[in-house]
Amino acid sequence: MKQIALPMILTIAATLAPCSKLSANPNASPMHQMPLMEPQNLMMHNRPLVKVLDRTISVRDVVKQMDIFLKMHHPEAFESKAKLYQFYSSQWKNTLDSMINAELICAMAEKEKIKISDGDVREEMTNQFGPNLMSAIDELGITYNEAKEYIHTQLVERQMMWMHVYQRVFQIVTPEKTKGAYLQHLAENPPKEEWVYRMMTVKNADSSIEDHIAHVAVSLMSSQSEGLESLSAFLQKEHPDYRISISDDMILEKRHASPEMLAILNTLAPNELSTPVKQFSRREKSDVYRVFELKSHEQAMPPAFFDIAQALKDQLINSTADELRDQYISKVRKHFRCEDPTLYEMIPSDFAPFSVS
Repeated sequence: MKQIALPMILTIAATLAPCSKLSANPNASPMHQMPLMEPQNLMMHNRPLVKVLDRTISVRDVVKQMDIFLKMHHPEAFESKAKLYQFYSSQWKNTLDSMINAELICAMAEKEKIKISDGDVREEMTNQFGPNLMSAIDELGITYNEAKEYIHTQLVERQMMWMHVYQRVFQIVTPEKTKGAYLQHLAENPPKEEWVYRMMTVKNADSSIEDHIAHVAVSLMSSQSEGLESLSAFLQKEHPDYRISISDDMILEKRHASPEMLAILNTLAPNELSTPVKQFSRREKSDVYRVFELKSHEQAMPPAFFDIAQALKDQLINSTADELRDQYISKVRKHFRCEDPTLYEMIPSDFAPFSVS
């Protein structure tokens, strides 16, 4: 098996690489970790990987495809062998699957007599490579015919996907579907309403305290004092036998609020004190009196339909397209009898196409 030294290309995030929704070869080697030190050599172990119809795809073919992608989208990337090794090792299986799918889709297009004109290919080559076509192709390290075939394959795939996937997507994703997605969004994200409050609890008090607390609380509010702290200090001075405590700030969401608490908090403005409320304390097993102080009240209403309708529609289009694309690829593979795992039987179970030293 021949070993070939590879050029250096800076890593690109794995999610940017060509990928397939189909599962990768289950027998192929797992992703290699990036070497701790920058290696001096990055080697490619070239060998045939799969045979698809009349074409045999090798490691060299897969690397060429990855290099085209990297050079077109990240021309600055020529620096780290370690990062390139990580990129190649993590993406070769996805790239191989994409190449297999392209071969089969083009074969299906030929059966369906789908034609792409030379004019369309030239126009797309200019769109992707720019007006200096030959210079751009030279920088990619490919020939004119390879570039032409690369673009032709893209256009065929695009046409077939439109016919077999996206036309159906736009028939499925109707305005009614978008409205249904909005209703589901509302169910999963109900309006949020919450209160931040504190409460003062008075123990060892009798019913005569209610009017007294109410009078003092109103006086304190009118004098812009410090609310519960001032009220507590005044009561403790007048009634040393009272056991008084003030809670920390507490947050209460509407979905967790009792009708009694909602009735109390809804009557208060920020920084306002409630009238005394007689409640039964489970801890004390007796009645206590509480005064509530509202710190803030916030309501977060869900967005209106027209504010998120386009985003919901886009999500539906993407998810539906992913599903239909997977179904179509599976159908094409089945048609040409190129199904997992027999397709990958040429690849040894312990095969690692790249190594560093």
